[in-house]
Order: sequence, then C-alpha cells, then structure tokens
Amino acid sequence: MIYSIQPYTDIPEECLNNSRIYSNRRAMLAALPIPRGGKVAEIGVGLGDFTQIIMDIVRPVQFFALDLFDLHMTESLWGTPTNVVFKGMTHEKFYKDRFKDAPVTVMMGFSHAQIGRLPDASLDLIYIDADHTYDEVKKDALLSIPKLRHGGIIIFNDYTLFDQYAGVPYGVIRAAHEIIEEHDFEVLGLALEKNMFCDLAIRKRGTT
Repeated sequence: MIYSIQPYTDIPEECLNNSRIYSNRRAMLAALPIPRGGKVAEIGVGLGDFTQIIMDIVRPVQFFALDLFDLHMTESLWGTPTNVVFKGMTHEKFYKDRFKDAPVTVMMGFSHAQIGRLPDASLDLIYIDADHTYDEVKKDALLSIPKLRHGGIIIFNDYTLFDQYAGVPYGVIRAAHEIIEEHDFEVLGLALEKNMFCDLAIRKRGTT
C-alpha cells in the first residue's frame, strides 16, 4: 500500500543557530533551559511514562495533564489487554492513582477545548503528544503559543513522517516547521529516539 506523505518546507537556517542533537528525549529535557519548579502542560499523557520523566527532571510546581483518557475502552494496548494494563481501572483513574502525590491537574476532553482553559502566559513547557495528524498538531500548537511564558518551550513528540507499526502517516513535521516559520520560533533541540520517533523542542526567537 502506498501512503501519501504531506510535503513540508525546510526550517530556515537562522532558526537552527542555537540547536543541538540529543541522544534521547530524557537527555534533551534535562539540558533545555526549563526552570525547575515551573509549570508544565502535557497534551496527550498516555500511561504517564513521560509525565514521570518530567516530574523527575523538571519537578514542576503545577502540571496540567490533558487527554481524552479513553484508552481503557480499547481491547488491548501493545498486545496486552487493557484491563491488565490499567489494573481494572479506567484510564483516568489509573493516571490519577499513579500521580496522586504529585501536583497534577487532570483535564479530560479534546485537547483543543482543554488548552483554552489553561492560563495565558503561564507555562514554561508544553509537550504536544495527542493526535498526530497535521490539522490536529497544528491546532494544538497554535492554541499553545499564547499559554507560554517568555522563553517558554514547546516540544513536539513523534517528530517523524510515518508510524511504521500502525501504518499511519504523521503530520508532525509539517506542523512544527510551519509554526517555526510563521510564528518566529527557533529550534533548541532534536532528541533522537528508537526507530526515529524523535522529539523537537522549539522556542520563540529572541527569548532566553
């Protein structure tokens, strides 16, 4: 089967002057200029594995977890029955239980509606990992921009063209490149990951 990959523009050279390549997303998160004890939103939290990494490294004073929290309604995840994955709980209950002692605010629903509820100019980091189609990633990113503090960072998860396991094209690269060019962002880091499901970190140019 032939899949259609959406075309995308190059990142302007001047937007790469302060960029680095990292061995993985944990290493990049640790190196980025994100204030410890700051405020973070993760759009699409899954089981909370990357939430835990953010907690360990950034130690946010406030963390917003945005997700549909409906994974328990599927039959299985990665070959394991969901009732086993979630220990008989709903997705939301599982996540809340995992982070019951952390400063986490769970926001259940479609990301576009939930991002609007976040305070403007308040967040040091927004991690985008929800629907990976071009339209949805672009909407999530556009809605996220006003929520960033001066010097705040957006990280796009799964910065790749295609999910070879699900057989699904991704629009993350096109959306990220357009945000960089159209809204005057620069690349701070590219985190390599297994099978090239990379992360891309960006920040408004001229902010530190």
